[in-house]
Amino acid sequence: MYANGRYLNIYDFRANVLPPGIDDPVFIFNTFIFELFFNTTLFLLGMGLAKKQAFVNMEDEKKWYKLGALLVPIGLACKSFSFIENNFSNLLLMGGSQLLTIGYVCLAALLFKSRPVHLLSPVFESVGKLSLTNYLMQTIICTTIFYGYGLGLYSKLGIFGGIVFGIVVYSLQCAFSIAYLK
Repeated sequence: MYANGRYLNIYDFRANVLPPGIDDPVFIFNTFIFELFFNTTLFLLGMGLAKKQAFVNMEDEKKWYKLGALLVPIGLACKSFSFIENNFSNLLLMGGSQLLTIGYVCLAALLFKSRPVHLLSPVFESVGKLSLTNYLMQTIICTTIFYGYGLGLYSKLGIFGGIVFGIVVYSLQCAFSIAYLK
């Protein structure tokens, strides 16, 4: 549907067609409870870190970022064990995702303060200042390229092509963000 459908076909498909297994009320309830619990936890953590001004004195807090970066392998292990079917698979998958999220933020903070990446900080800051614009532009660019009403390349690039495409789009957005803010 995504690669060959017209705009209204894709809109109807996304609005009305449920993936297999989603029509089970128990599955919907369990997923809702898990998502509500885990996502609310991350929102509260983010609010708490903002209130504590966690990323203001990064040199003083470096030990916490190093400790938090250890959550990346732990989160990956949890997600890996979730593929073994058992009663805790769903919990391991979602919990591992949350641990990875926190670990990635800590790892990004550590990398951001390193010398080579720190030189690129104006680039990342300019993209952040125009985050909504860049998000909307990514949506327009990607739907035009991948959906049927555009070039119809959905599922045709492959993993490597998708990674290269993402890097190219983000790089162009970096360049345009810097130029626009100047």
